[in-house]
Amino acid sequence: MTITSTRDWDFNAPMILVGFPSQGLVGAIVASYLVPKLDMEMVATMDSPHLPPVASVREGSAVSPVQIFASTTRCGIDGGCDQLIVIRSDAAPPPEHVDTINREILAYADEIGADTLLTLEGAPTQMNQEDEHVFAVPNLHYDVDYDAIPAQPFPDGSISGFSASLLTEANRANHPVLCLFTAVQENRPDASAAARLIQTADVLVPGIKMEPKPFMEQAKAYEEDLKEALQEQQRSMKDSEDTVRMYG
Repeated sequence: MTITSTRDWDFNAPMILVGFPSQGLVGAIVASYLVPKLDMEMVATMDSPHLPPVASVREGSAVSPVQIFASTTRCGIDGGCDQLIVIRSDAAPPPEHVDTINREILAYADEIGADTLLTLEGAPTQMNQEDEHVFAVPNLHYDVDYDAIPAQPFPDGSISGFSASLLTEANRANHPVLCLFTAVQENRPDASAAARLIQTADVLVPGIKMEPKPFMEQAKAYEEDLKEALQEQQRSMKDSEDTVRMYG
């Protein structure tokens, strides 16, 4: 992994929110909302040979599909953290490389002295009223205060996806991680699910001050941008595979 700094930043035990495209794109939607909402500054980009060969275009310039943003925002249930870092990705890592990418994220968290990591995840389902809950899924090093977080303990079972990998990799790295988890509509971006998660995350990051109507309007635009980015990624990967078959 290569971290390229784009500006100096004095890190002081920040909280990291990880927003990678996953089920319902909820993590990526929330990350895309928070960056302008909190007037965050891009402090670094992340490059890895395990990411797809795509670039993001931001303000007319091409950058790595994984960008790292920082802001001085009060966070943590007790307000003891005053920095929020958002790792936003416009590319979905291939499943076989997800564990490696998460180990690289955890190495970066150690490098900047991050306190905790927060990740957001969805599970595809045919939505009904009973599914509109947010669950808290901690790893072994995060102690959830259910009196303070408006989320339910997740029943015994299993979750999958990018966040599941981050939770288990962080167990081995002795790093506290909390996943906020909700049901999402199958096979499409789900702004409503993202709204449920960000309302819950507001307790951990009070500076969000989530306003449902503006969020939903912006989230629809993020949905389209993310869908186009992922479709371009799929085309790029297919072209690469065709080239390998032709010349391999």
